[in-house]
Amino acid sequence: GELGERVDISVEGVLDTEVAVEDADWLVVAELDELNLGTIAGYFPEVAGLPRGGLGDLSLWLEIASSQIQHATAQVELER
Repeated sequence: GELGERVDISVEGVLDTEVAVEDADWLVVAELDELNLGTIAGYFPEVAGLPRGGLGDLSLWLEIASSQIQHATAQVELER
């Protein structure tokens, strides 16, 4: 596809009727394989320094609590 070869996104959390969804704890994981870096730069033209081409793999983990990102981890592998 235009963005990449494969995009996987998963969301884990506990839905509890006693806790509002926006106050719950969540883990969001996104994995993008063979990501077209030129396409990403096109989505964010105002951000200087983004690659204008090439491919890469990206894994992103976000731990969210009370609608705030508490911890973020990214693993990036770039190719020409």
